[in-house]
Amino acid sequence: MAQNRNNELAMIHMGAKDLGLDPCNADTDSAYRQMLWNVAKVRSAADLDGAGRQAIIKHLKSRGWNWKPRKRRQHRQAGLIYHLWNRLADAGVVRHRDGLSSWLLANTKALDSHRRGWQKPEFIPPRVRSNVIEQLKIWAERENVSWQ
Repeated sequence: MAQNRNNELAMIHMGAKDLGLDPCNADTDSAYRQMLWNVAKVRSAADLDGAGRQAIIKHLKSRGWNWKPRKRRQHRQAGLIYHLWNRLADAGVVRHRDGLSSWLLANTKALDSHRRGWQKPEFIPPRVRSNVIEQLKIWAERENVSWQ
């Protein structure tokens, strides 16, 4: 639920900025706040409920904002993590093919500012994902496992 709220708030801020209503810019902040008030009767996006966030997003789209999810390298990198793990499993280096989640959690906690780590390659931030890929490559090379 909180992640959905955060995603919607991010969309609102991106849309407003794309339409020239950047809340971080003193010149356009008042127009941004006026838009929030006119559409949802709030002065801050943080005060929006789910229906209010949807109304603002709909309003931004009606004003010409065309939201498109960014194409990211994440899918390629996540796929490479799965590929490397499967090559290690095929070679018998990894005993449990389904143990990637546990391995990721153990090996990404130190790289997470909250010390929680990640269990799925898709959720790992790009800066950490590159590190995980390098760890797996080094492991494969050490075990003489061809991964390419």
